[in-house]
Amino acid sequence: MIDGGKIVSVGPFAQATRSAADRLIDLGNATVLPGLTDAHTHMTGDPQDVGYEGLGISIRGLTLIGARNARLTLEAGFTTVRNVGAEGYSDVALRDAINAAMFPVRICW
Repeated sequence: MIDGGKIVSVGPFAQATRSAADRLIDLGNATVLPGLTDAHTHMTGDPQDVGYEGLGISIRGLTLIGARNARLTLEAGFTTVRNVGAEGYSDVALRDAINAAMFPVRICW
């Protein structure tokens, strides 16, 4: 059962308490799983920005890189990540922006 975009229970449709407006979506040939969690991320980093090139990226730039990485992470099936470090609180800015936009992803540490 899905309520407000969240899975609230799992089980046979015939045994679920439901209204006449509820409908069955048959996913018998699919794999359904809850969002994944990654407990060690560097959301505001880019592996291509190493060495001297990485020193020229502003805190605002890191936050924008983090926004791209958050979207890619969400599209890969991860809905919860734990960021393990970022310069200038760029990860905090990213977290706050995501929470303000009410995206279905959580960043914690």
